[in-house]
Amino acid sequence: MYSSIVKRSGCSFSSMKGSAPSFHLSGLYRKSGKTGRYAYHSVSEEERPRGRQSYNKLEASSREEVIDMESTILNQEEVESYGERGYLLHKKPLFSAEKMRTLTDIFEEQLAMKGSKLSDELDTPHFRDERLLDFLLSDEVLDLVEPIIGPNIGLWSSHFICKDPYVGRATPWHEDSAYWKGRLSSFDKIVTVWLAIDRSSKENGCMRVLPGTHGNGFSDYEAIDGTKNTFSTQIKNVDESKAVYFELEPGECSLHDSRIIHGAAANRSEFRRCGYTMRYFSTEAVVYPDKNPGFKIWLARGRNIGGSHFVNE
Repeated sequence: MYSSIVKRSGCSFSSMKGSAPSFHLSGLYRKSGKTGRYAYHSVSEEERPRGRQSYNKLEASSREEVIDMESTILNQEEVESYGERGYLLHKKPLFSAEKMRTLTDIFEEQLAMKGSKLSDELDTPHFRDERLLDFLLSDEVLDLVEPIIGPNIGLWSSHFICKDPYVGRATPWHEDSAYWKGRLSSFDKIVTVWLAIDRSSKENGCMRVLPGTHGNGFSDYEAIDGTKNTFSTQIKNVDESKAVYFELEPGECSLHDSRIIHGAAANRSEFRRCGYTMRYFSTEAVVYPDKNPGFKIWLARGRNIGGSHFVNE
């Protein structure tokens, strides 16, 4: 896990507190013998971070800039808590109010296109609407994800999830990784950012998780009624008394490991519950092209370690 972030010009690179960066970017930051702090040095073209934004302004320079190693979105306690429990509640606005309004408008457009047949899940909307890449590849999100999975980040997927008042179906207990078997080489560094568009509460069927279950391996599943649930299978023998509920205000988000057991009750309230899930993986994992036909992934930040095919490379 990563406990602090080194930043410059909107880019970030993780390191363990009090030590050199744990990944090989020796041309970027070097520790000063006088101050014990990290300073910026020249950057080669191949070392520039990738993403939606242009980083042409990050030009090579002999000038050094001292970086405040204490500046980070997540503190060490939060990162360690995520490692232990498999989730984290980020009870702060992820985007500015203006940017959040733009995202909400995009969501409402996508929802309107579905017509009267509202789906619980609008899958990979960024395939159809590239405006969403301004959010998915933004520093606001990537700076939150990087302390969890490291500096080399791929965009795996995104979904708009919406539970209508009174009719929203239950989401059975499941692990995200169970539905991705065979598509990636590993699942230990995949994180989902669940951003609340509407208020999310117990009343309208907010997400709930079983803490610590991300270390259990794949669970056993059983068949259930697919007309009342978003899936036709669920994990067997779940102790719901141990569940933690993710209650969020609009604009707040949660993070969870792809292997953690989670689900949500049906929405029986008068209030809609919608959110946007943004999923990221460490590029150490390999995404198998023959198991993902037509599926697109983006290199969001850092380097392509595993050699997967990214559409923006």
